Amino acid sequence: MSEDWVETTLGEVLTLEYGKALPEKNRDGAGYPVLGSNGLVGLHSKALVEGPGIVVGRKGTAGSVTWVDTSFSPIDTTYWVRLRDAGLTLEFAYLLLLAANLPGVCAQTGVPGLNRDRAYEVPISLPPLPVQRRIVDLMAHLDNHLANLQVEEEALTKVRSAALHDAMSGGLAQFPQNDEWEDLTLGESADFINGFAFKPTHLEGTALPVIRIRQLLDPSAEVDYTDIEVPQRNLIRDGDLIFSWSGTLASRFWRRGPAALNQHLFKVLARTGSDLGWLHLALDHSVNELMMKTHGTTMKHVTKKTLESHNVRRPPLAVQRRVVDLMANLDNHLANLRAEREAAEQTRLAMVVLLLSGARVVPHSYDSLLSEVA
Repeated sequence: MSEDWVETTLGEVLTLEYGKALPEKNRDGAGYPVLGSNGLVGLHSKALVEGPGIVVGRKGTAGSVTWVDTSFSPIDTTYWVRLRDAGLTLEFAYLLLLAANLPGVCAQTGVPGLNRDRAYEVPISLPPLPVQRRIVDLMAHLDNHLANLQVEEEALTKVRSAALHDAMSGGLAQFPQNDEWEDLTLGESADFINGFAFKPTHLEGTALPVIRIRQLLDPSAEVDYTDIEVPQRNLIRDGDLIFSWSGTLASRFWRRGPAALNQHLFKVLARTGSDLGWLHLALDHSVNELMMKTHGTTMKHVTKKTLESHNVRRPPLAVQRRVVDLMANLDNHLANLRAEREAAEQTRLAMVVLLLSGARVVPHSYDSLLSEVA
């Protein structure tokens, strides 16, 4: 670290001021942003704090850090940042707070919410103003790149959604509807095999993973195992199509080896004339309509009868497979964009840690520095 960097704490350079209650009924819905611990919660014609500024979550999403370009009103579940040191820019304070891992500070106390006295104790390294400005400038370049990737990803997601709708309804020129398209139900197109009803005592073993909704939605989620003999109809293998009918309605292809299917999930089997990939798209396309037909209060679900009676338009097999190929190309492009965005986020995080530690001087050319954290 350079000798002109100063070792200090957050509390020596800034204060966290309490926000003020502004109930939704008292907001007039126009003007300045109203900020809660999880970001924007509304608009109001009068602002409590002159912007730009920083809002830190106090309760709820405690430790979150939000930059605000304009004047704003932080509500009473938040703090807003006031600088104490003229040798600190607001933009650099924002980076310091991000690097401080304030959610981790909350976890250390064991008490819900962010205690500002504990936050004040977080050690920081403060460089001279010219270095702060160069670091902020470099991070702005990374943030712009990340923002562009996010915009591109959102645009492609909308393109995918529109293409799926048009392809499933025959609205794309390359897949026109004709007399060969059939009006069927999902039950006439596929068989839906319910999972096995495991008891808690069944989930004590090492032999076979048991797949529930959380593993379907998040492949990295922790898995329970069982040693009981599971009926063949409730086993799944790589390439099987699964549909969750309770909670979050979603279809996924399973890609993690042999497993047992728990209840609240269907294994989907294609009937004659149906391509399994097309069934996946048909279920994906039907989710919003199926959600309108769900039952239950605490846990929404769609019944097997409702699912099987849902109407679809099925094209010939050759067209189904062309639709699957088209959507696969879009999905691959979208996956690549997401991977690029996630890599950029990791680069940004590594860059913040590296630069704010003072371990690396910001060079005149950023290229060499970027290569160190890529």
